[in-house]
Amino acid sequence: MPEDLAESWLGNCPPPFWGRRGRCRGPEPQHRLTEQQLAFPAKSVFQIGGAGAVGTGSLRGFPLLRRLRADGFAIWPFDHPRQATVVEIYPRLLTRRVIKSRPEQRWRYLKERGWPPEGALSEDAFDAEVSALVMAGHAAELAALPAAADARVRREGWIWLTPWTTAITSN
Repeated sequence: MPEDLAESWLGNCPPPFWGRRGRCRGPEPQHRLTEQQLAFPAKSVFQIGGAGAVGTGSLRGFPLLRRLRADGFAIWPFDHPRQATVVEIYPRLLTRRVIKSRPEQRWRYLKERGWPPEGALSEDAFDAEVSALVMAGHAAELAALPAAADARVRREGWIWLTPWTTAITSN
């Protein structure tokens, strides 16, 4: 997707996008198959404004994925993993019931695992540190991920889940 198209969608907020002033959620399906598998609600990739909107990051990230692939990265689940592979993750699945807005809870979570405390400095730092350390702990599993064969998954993508998160996401 060209960057100018994504920016146009972000500026104009045409359906199926919503979340900007005067743009309400439409009747279209709001979640991909991967989000429908989660045991708790995920934000819609079509929400591009408002609290917790993930659509803006998705639209701005798509052109980056094309550049990363051109530079030799695998984009899972569309490609078989290589030494450099990009996967979609949902950090909230990795931290269970931590209330990320509470620094003491972020700090306690990291301390209990013997992880560096710097991740407790902000919610974003917390997500980044936990994600990186969990992924590092599952490096062999990540390297063995198969490329998707399912047409819908190849169109929509998929959230990588650890064995622990897979057990808690079934409806």
